[in-house]
Amino acid sequence: MKRTSVVVAVAVLALGLAPRAKAQPAVEGIKDSSVTTITATVEAIDSAHRVLTVKGPQGNVVSFRVSDEVKRFPEIKVGDKISAKYTESIAIKLQKPGTQTGTTEASGISAGAGAKPTGMAASQTTVIVKVAAIDKVAPSITVTTADGNSHSFRVKDVKNLEGVQVGDAISVTYTEALAIDVTGPGK
Repeated sequence: MKRTSVVVAVAVLALGLAPRAKAQPAVEGIKDSSVTTITATVEAIDSAHRVLTVKGPQGNVVSFRVSDEVKRFPEIKVGDKISAKYTESIAIKLQKPGTQTGTTEASGISAGAGAKPTGMAASQTTVIVKVAAIDKVAPSITVTTADGNSHSFRVKDVKNLEGVQVGDAISVTYTEALAIDVTGPGK
């Protein structure tokens, strides 16, 4: 599963692993998030192919296809401002002994109300992997996914490996959301 590999890689490479408190079987681990907001101006619209061309604040021009799920696409006009807020977060925690590996995914799209189109799309993937090997010298960790694939990663801080043992289960939850707001020219 490609998505599983991406989620595991992002978690381990970006954040390392969460240390486990000795007295508790499952402790909340590392959490991190980032938010990027950009405003662009609609430069061109290809209604037949549902392609929108926008110009960003640095002058860069990008074209992209707008999903059929966006029902109010015909209301977007050249000159409109589009504000996009992209949020990405990750949470890592050790699981109780005996937790099974696996992947769950959820996603959704919702439309907002208003004079111009608005909406939000979000997805969340949770991957539970088993620790197959730990190298505190490198420092690195090898994990195994539910489909039996092994992935080895460098860990940012060796302290994050304290209390982690071979056979432990680690839950990695990756969430991303995109909120779009279209306003008239000059707003």
